[in-house]
Amino acid sequence: MDMSSHAKPQINPQQGAVAAFVMLAGAVTDIDPWRFPEEYRLHCHRIRQLAPLVRASGLLGVMSPNTPLIATLLMLPEYPASALMEHV
Repeated sequence: MDMSSHAKPQINPQQGAVAAFVMLAGAVTDIDPWRFPEEYRLHCHRIRQLAPLVRASGLLGVMSPNTPLIATLLMLPEYPASALMEHV
């Protein structure tokens, strides 16, 4: 079959950001910040980088984060910024 005649799927950056966010949000809650501080910090940093795209995607209009850490990283008003340090 000639694959050159098939159109490449269009990837929406917001969909990619949401997929990455979901993966990272699940992973960061499983990381022990005391045993793996660098991985924890990198996951948190990446979630913060993705936050604007996640908010723009509308995902937070239909669901909310299930942990204070994720809500804090997304800068939602329900949790104070100090909540991040409670998990370290």
